[in-house]
Amino acid sequence: MRQETIAEAIRQEFEFTRDWVSIAGALSVLGINDRAATRLEAEAILRCVDETPTLRLGTVRAGFQEIASPLPIADLLDEIFSCTSPSDRVGAMMGYFIDVQPLGGR
Repeated sequence: MRQETIAEAIRQEFEFTRDWVSIAGALSVLGINDRAATRLEAEAILRCVDETPTLRLGTVRAGFQEIASPLPIADLLDEIFSCTSPSDRVGAMMGYFIDVQPLGGR
């Protein structure tokens, strides 16, 4: 899937929900079952976020905490896919959120 398609789907979901989009949520809006998502499908989301200036990945503790670019994509994927059950993988993906910045942001 093209990065522009992924980025636009994330932007639209962000605008619709007015909230950050988790990795699991991004997969779902692209029509991918987050419980059955492959490492390659999750990697496409992470690469898109890393390479799109208006998107940023982070965690939420006491507010949004951005993970600096370049994203540690392999480490993030290892963490997510080290979970053996689909529910645990989805839970791990839901721990990371994508924020959408206005054009010229970051």
